[in-house]
Amino acid sequence: MLRLPLLLLLIGSTLPAHGLRVITLSPHATELVWFAGGADQLVGVSSFSDFPESARRLPSIGDATAIDRERIISLAPELLVYWSNGIRPSDLAWLRKRGIALFASNPVTIDQLVDELGRLGMLLGTEEAAQRAIQGIRKKEQQLRALDREPLVQMIHQLWHRPLIVLGKRDLLPQVLKLCGIENPIETGEQPSATVSREYLYGLQADAILIAEDAFFEPFNPHELAVFRGDGDRLYRATPRLLDAALDICRKVR
Repeated sequence: MLRLPLLLLLIGSTLPAHGLRVITLSPHATELVWFAGGADQLVGVSSFSDFPESARRLPSIGDATAIDRERIISLAPELLVYWSNGIRPSDLAWLRKRGIALFASNPVTIDQLVDELGRLGMLLGTEEAAQRAIQGIRKKEQQLRALDREPLVQMIHQLWHRPLIVLGKRDLLPQVLKLCGIENPIETGEQPSATVSREYLYGLQADAILIAEDAFFEPFNPHELAVFRGDGDRLYRATPRLLDAALDICRKVR
């Protein structure tokens, strides 16, 4: 039988005690299930799920813009893990009506990432694997703190060029980079990113720009700031791999 804490996490849902049939609705959710030890329980994943390698061979159930409802029904999932900022309300309502247990994920701090992995480990019956992932996160957190510097480096995160889209502070990446003394100077309120004008970036006090290494555009850089590039898949997915990518950036900046 499931323990009471698990039932409280999934109000209104009854999950079997055996390994669950799990589908994910974002690439980062697929990675989280893998890190929590649930790779063997995945039966379907979102489009663009490319880590771990085995995820590429699983059925695709769509993405945040449109889920394949017929395929989801055919896969008979017992648990769906999704990004809370990346799902249509109509799809969420449909999933709830189907009686599928739902796990919302949106970690914007390391503690929240650790908490989500711990809860997934409990749900999947893979606590040991989840704890190993958590220990790895805490080790890298200390490595990041060891790279701290003064004064802080102000770094703009450019995500797109037309229109100009930048990352704000309410995202896991800026929170992680701050541990090593790299601060994001852009405020976007409760939103993780925002569209800004060239005039806004022109008037911003900053020291550097971060852009994905596979971006096919050059960053808007009127002040000829230092430009750093990183692995976009790792930098912008809220999983333990983000800490590896952040360490790479911190060492380059140092």
